[in-house]
Amino acid sequence: MVFTFVLGMVLNGTTVLLPQFLQSLLGYSATKAGEALAGGGFVMMIMMPIAGILVSRVDPRMMMSFGFASTAAALYYVSSHLSLGMDFGTAAMLRTLQTAGLAFIFLPSNTLAYVGVPREQNNQISGMNAFVRNIGGSIGIALLSTMLTRKSQQNQNLLSRNTYAGNPAFDNMLNGISQSLQNAGMDATAAMQQAYGRVMGLVQQQAVLLAYIEVITAMVVVVACLIPLPSIMKRPPKAKVAEEVAMH
Repeated sequence: MVFTFVLGMVLNGTTVLLPQFLQSLLGYSATKAGEALAGGGFVMMIMMPIAGILVSRVDPRMMMSFGFASTAAALYYVSSHLSLGMDFGTAAMLRTLQTAGLAFIFLPSNTLAYVGVPREQNNQISGMNAFVRNIGGSIGIALLSTMLTRKSQQNQNLLSRNTYAGNPAFDNMLNGISQSLQNAGMDATAAMQQAYGRVMGLVQQQAVLLAYIEVITAMVVVVACLIPLPSIMKRPPKAKVAEEVAMH
C-alpha cells in the first residue's frame, strides 16, 4: 500500500507541477500545457503492455526497484533542465521521461498486493489499491503545492536581499532597463519606476523557478529512498503472478 500511495503522489503531483510551471512562468495556455503532457500518456500506453509481459517473467520486486530508480533519475533530469527559456519540445520530453518508469511500479505493486490473499478477498484489495492511490494523489498535490508556495516566498526573500542601491549588478540592470525605456520615449521618472517593477518581476520569476527545482529535487530523494524497499516484500509464486497479470 505504501508503494501505491507513493505512485499516486508522484503521478498526480508531477501531472500538476509541470503544466502549472508552463502556464505561470512560460505563459503557455491551458491547451498548450496539456499538449506537453500528451507524450507522457503515450509512453504509458506503450510501457504498460511491456511491463505486463515482464512481470510474469521477472521478479516483480526487482521490477519495482527498477521503476523507482528510473523515476528518480527522470525527476532529477527534470530538475536539472527546468529553465525560463525552455521550449515546448523540451517540456514534452521531460514529461515523457517522468512517466517512462511508472509502469514498472504500477503493475508489480498490483501483483505483490495480492500475495497471500484469498481469491474471495481480491475485490477488497483492488478497492483498497484504488483508494490509497487516489488518497496519495490528493495528498501529494496538496503537499507539493504548499511546498512550492513556501519555497517561492523563501527564495524571493533571499534574492531580494541583493536588490539594493550600491550593488553593481543591480545598478547596471536597473540603469540599463531605465535607459532603454527612455530611448523608447518614456520620461526619466516613469522609466525608473518601470525599471524597478521589471526587476522585481524578474526576482519573482527566479524565486518561483528555484522553488520548482527544489520541490522536484525533494521528490527525487523520496522516490530514491524507496528503491531498496521492494526487496523486503514476499515474492509471489510464478503461477500466482501469471494469474494476477491475466486478471488485471
